[in-house]
Amino acid sequence: MNESVFRRYGVMPPRIDDFDWVTARLRVVSRLLTFILVQMKSSFSISPGITFRLRHAGFTTRDLLVYRLNEHPSHEYLSTFEQWVGATRINGSFDHIVNNKLVFPLLMKAAGIPCPRYFGSLGRTGFRPTDGRIESDLVRGVRGVLKHARRIVIKPAKGWKGVGLLFLSCDAGSLSVNGVTIPDDDLSLLLRRLGTAIVTEFIEQGEYARNLFPSTTNTIRFLTVWDYSAGIPFIAAVAQRIGNSRSYPADNFRGGDGGLSAEVDMATGVLSRAATLDEHQRLRWFDSHPESGAPIVGTQVPHWPDTVRSILEGARALAFAPCLAWDVAITDEAFTVVEINGGPGLHVHQIHRPILTDPRVRDFYRFHGVIRR
Repeated sequence: MNESVFRRYGVMPPRIDDFDWVTARLRVVSRLLTFILVQMKSSFSISPGITFRLRHAGFTTRDLLVYRLNEHPSHEYLSTFEQWVGATRINGSFDHIVNNKLVFPLLMKAAGIPCPRYFGSLGRTGFRPTDGRIESDLVRGVRGVLKHARRIVIKPAKGWKGVGLLFLSCDAGSLSVNGVTIPDDDLSLLLRRLGTAIVTEFIEQGEYARNLFPSTTNTIRFLTVWDYSAGIPFIAAVAQRIGNSRSYPADNFRGGDGGLSAEVDMATGVLSRAATLDEHQRLRWFDSHPESGAPIVGTQVPHWPDTVRSILEGARALAFAPCLAWDVAITDEAFTVVEINGGPGLHVHQIHRPILTDPRVRDFYRFHGVIRR
């Protein structure tokens, strides 16, 4: 498959399709090798003393930039190594369930949480709508869905960080992917390359989120973990993700190399300054969006108390997976959970403050053996 087709339509190419024991081990090895290579690269850009300390603490060069580790104690942060290796084991065998987009609508229904309408899935046999039929022609299948929905979202069943994500719309019979007109042949290639994928409705974000940056759906990332002494889940961190031209068509923060992240005050739902790494890997802070000009600092998230209450109720219902990241789209009427993940990247949160300064969070990660300090 020609990678230029993905680039032409702004789609990040997927890597691995179905999960099995072989790919599970490959992913673990890949994480370790990537970490080692990043650390080797670090030794050429950071002084040897700092490099030595960071390597043993499990931090990368990007961590140094995002967390400002030359100013803050590293032991208060959950390192990249701890996130990639230790934290991915917290949910155990259920991690693959909560990360599977095909299972996601069923989990949300069981938890009583609103989520996008599910239209069906794509696979090697074709498009499988909810009525049990199989349409062998993928393009004809999604065209059928677009007769009932103005815009749809297609993403791999096990994708993350915007990989394989595409927004499909139809105008007067002409199909567009991420705002670019696409011929049927190209769309057929893209859909086949996605492997197993889910097809859902596109959630129209409310005025609040649309004002931040109208070209992307700007979601709020909630991290829920458990206070075992109290027997209840709690929200460990909240961040408003805001898209820009680098992150388009998604709002993904991607460790600072993408969109922006603004911390949300847990008590009030008010936004702080937004941060990102610029093209020159410099940490930048913004009171207003650098492209849309929309104010960020002091902006109030609508429906805040109801959203927080519902996320906590969802965390209780999904207690078999004690560590969850919830991507929430705020609409004019309420909110919708567009995705959950079991292995959340913490750059989007820790760029604002070290997460282990909260004793309950530290106790949670210590309980699961992710940290010993």
